[in-house]
Amino acid sequence: MGVCGLHFAWNFALGNIYGLPVSGFADNGKKIFKTQQIGSNIFTGGDFGPEGGLVITLILLIAIALLILKLKKDSKR
Repeated sequence: MGVCGLHFAWNFALGNIYGLPVSGFADNGKKIFKTQQIGSNIFTGGDFGPEGGLVITLILLIAIALLILKLKKDSKR
């Protein structure tokens, strides 16, 4: 599946299932759910969508830190 497939699935889910903007594109065709982002643009990503917000950035930073810790732990074995 690879990284491209995962990225496609992420964008498809955000735009076509949840109806959120994806990378600045608000209209992604038909949607299963009609959702609306509420809150400050810094947290929600505003018109760019959740991937441009602080929440996703923090989640990704935590995931990167966990992967680095795992790599360090595995390299000591």
